[in-house]
Amino acid sequence: MKDDLDFLHLVEMKYPQLLFNELKSTGSSLVKRSTLKKMLDEIGMEGCLLVLSDSGEESDRATVVDGQQLATAYDSYELGLLDISHQQSFADVESLLQQIFLFLSKLREGAHVYVPESTYCHIPYGMDGMEVIFHAAGLTIEAPRPNDSNMMIASK
Repeated sequence: MKDDLDFLHLVEMKYPQLLFNELKSTGSSLVKRSTLKKMLDEIGMEGCLLVLSDSGEESDRATVVDGQQLATAYDSYELGLLDISHQQSFADVESLLQQIFLFLSKLREGAHVYVPESTYCHIPYGMDGMEVIFHAAGLTIEAPRPNDSNMMIASK
């Protein structure tokens, strides 16, 4: 319980935008989003993969859902890819965080989740903010794979 209080205090003091829905532009529009096919090729894994995306792209290699379809998606995926890059998706930080946590709940224990830079650059505080979200969800941040420096990886 003390660890939880310490964590909440850290978030309140260092990352208030995550708690108070005050997204400020960070100049992140310079990060170009890769196609879904290219991201799936980078991950290099197929199987039980859930993708939360606002791109409208489809794939026969993964289950691709948007925010409205997420609640009805099957539970217990082995892999997850968080592909959110449109600015309007980040207009309401609270709703976005709820979608991210629902997305993470669809993954089974031991699953890995991948977050490209084109997604985490829009999160308040960028990579640090995504690390806070992973920590709050109980995920462990993994070391990046070789040649994968722009993709965050966490395991459940």
